[in-house]
Amino acid sequence: MITVITGILKPIYVIHLVQAYIHTKHKLISTWKDEDPNLLNILDKSGFIVVLSEKPAHMTSYNAQAVTSVAGISRAAELGFTHVCRTRTDVLPTNHEYFLHCTRDLYISKVMAICGVHDWFLDIIMVGPTSEMLKAFFGLEMPGDNSIP
Repeated sequence: MITVITGILKPIYVIHLVQAYIHTKHKLISTWKDEDPNLLNILDKSGFIVVLSEKPAHMTSYNAQAVTSVAGISRAAELGFTHVCRTRTDVLPTNHEYFLHCTRDLYISKVMAICGVHDWFLDIIMVGPTSEMLKAFFGLEMPGDNSIP
């Protein structure tokens, strides 16, 4: 199991990410190539694998999540991980390992998602087999496409 964390970086996020995942052995941050190199360096020195992506030509909330999620999950697959917990830089757990232990039966063979609903489906945490996780983030929204993935 590896935890793939996606999203933009802010100094306050990085401070909390380092603290929140201090005991997580396998952790990866998937973000953008134009993020602050100092923040990336802090994460790298704190044991995070860093994966950087180019921003999509058509930037939407979904496209941002899809690009960084696919990049991070694909890297996890290349590294041989069969299961992935994908979460966001603005979600900061108090005991990530305990959460994964307690919910294991829910994601071992299928994808588990913890979501919120605001005017759209908001995935907070998704956990499951790496191959199934990749299926959750297929394709990008095109200009003029107002559908919600």
